[in-house]
Amino acid sequence: MTLFTKAFERLSATVAKGHAMPNLPRGILPHPLNTLPEAEIRRIVRQNVGQMLQHLMSNAAHPVP
Repeated sequence: MTLFTKAFERLSATVAKGHAMPNLPRGILPHPLNTLPEAEIRRIVRQNVGQMLQHLMSNAAHPVP
C-alpha cells in the first residue's frame, strides 16, 4: 500500500504500473497537507487509518513483491 496526496494520484498510478504493480492499493489524502492545522491532519488520519490498517492486516500473508 502506498499513501500520497491527491496531487500525485496520476503519478502514483504511473509509477505502480511501471514497477509491474498496477493493482497496488493506494491511499489518497487531501493536498496539500503541510498547510493544514495539526487538528485537521489528525482528523484526516482518524478518518482513514481504519481502512489502511484493515487492508494491511488482510494482506499481511500475501505481501506485494
